[in-house]
Amino acid sequence: MAPRRSVLRIVRFSTDLSLDPEFGDAGVVELGFGPVALLVQPDDAILVLGSFEDAALGLVRYDDTGRIDRNFGDDGTALADVPGPLLGLVEAPDGKLLTLVQVGDEIVLMRWVISAD
Repeated sequence: MAPRRSVLRIVRFSTDLSLDPEFGDAGVVELGFGPVALLVQPDDAILVLGSFEDAALGLVRYDDTGRIDRNFGDDGTALADVPGPLLGLVEAPDGKLLTLVQVGDEIVLMRWVISAD
């Protein structure tokens, strides 16, 4: 028997607890990578921190409708080569994005500097 592939999704519900048809594909956004942390920003955009095949660490930003925000980073994605497990993502009060990464026996705080191309 072949191993079962996990599919991870972001879902948004309406106030009546039905899937929100205005978000993603009928309320669902399927992620094509391994997410570690998720952050909802003040403008209702969603940042997902995760592991990618071609880079150790990546951020993807979805707008408030569940579509990839193509104005973020490189066509919606920012990638970094980080040598350790990802531990979390926070947004500082000034809007800067910070990631915790374990490197050996140390915890490293990494600040993202992202600009649109």
